[in-house]
Amino acid sequence: MDRTLYLVVKGKDGWSFPADVIPDGENLHQCAQRVLDQAAGVNMNTWIVGRVPVAHTVKEPVRDASGGVKSKGEKTFFLKGRIMAGQADLKDNPFGYTDFKWLTREELEKELSPQDFKGVRNMMSDR
Repeated sequence: MDRTLYLVVKGKDGWSFPADVIPDGENLHQCAQRVLDQAAGVNMNTWIVGRVPVAHTVKEPVRDASGGVKSKGEKTFFLKGRIMAGQADLKDNPFGYTDFKWLTREELEKELSPQDFKGVRNMMSDR
């Protein structure tokens, strides 16, 4: 394979990268490894590259007419991981993911939300 492929999972809101809220006491690197293990199973030999995000997205809070917060904002941080061997197995994942795909950069643009793709496009390989 001469192309870089990216793992995306199908949840209740469509296709996205595996993700979860960071619990107290866990750093980004630990969270990324945990989410990958829980979402795609431990039958893959994985390596989270580095300890700092390679990209992020920001969702602003939604306010109602009186200025109150209707829904909270959120920040999503992306860490790069490598899968050396194995395959994703969604059985028993706690996130409700129902399917997964390995996609190229061009395919990701069609599957991800425009906001998510805009947030990660610059960290992706051109090949």
